[in-house]
Amino acid sequence: KKINIDNQTVDNNSLDNLFQFFGSDKANKFLTNKNSQGHGYSVHYTNELKNLKEKKMNILEIGSYSGASAAAFTKFFFNSKIFCFDINISNFKFISKNIEVYGVDINNKSKILKILNKIFLNNKFKYFDLIIDDGSHKLSDILFSLKFFFEYLKIGGFYVIEDFKHPNYYEYNKDIDDILAD
Repeated sequence: KKINIDNQTVDNNSLDNLFQFFGSDKANKFLTNKNSQGHGYSVHYTNELKNLKEKKMNILEIGSYSGASAAAFTKFFFNSKIFCFDINISNFKFISKNIEVYGVDINNKSKILKILNKIFLNNKFKYFDLIIDDGSHKLSDILFSLKFFFEYLKIGGFYVIEDFKHPNYYEYNKDIDDILAD
């Protein structure tokens, strides 16, 4: 059963608290996993995006898994709409009028184009204000997504690649012989 977050009242002043509340590993502490250390991305998101909190934005999240970060972003950026792409949406456990979820393999260009056309037509916009790539972490997918989706980013928008160093540390993510990030 999906959890409807539209009527949930949560303190939306801290993105880190929201990530913790919804169970996202983007928090400093990942509370749903025996208080283990989270990725701590909330600090970077807060520092870079806090001035956008009340702005109406269209956000694309590539790699949404259970939807915990989408739920947190929906509550933090309360005037925004979140569009989630994931290869397996069966794990997605949140619903909201401000979240749209699409099951798609990031390498299926024709299906992605159909979905993007539908999103743009139905929501009457052409570019995303924020694109977050938290997908497979394979170098080929990171580079494909950046090359493909960057043209759908609004001028002055933000493109975030999470875990961009995974191909440096995990050989199975360095699936092509290309540049690595330092």
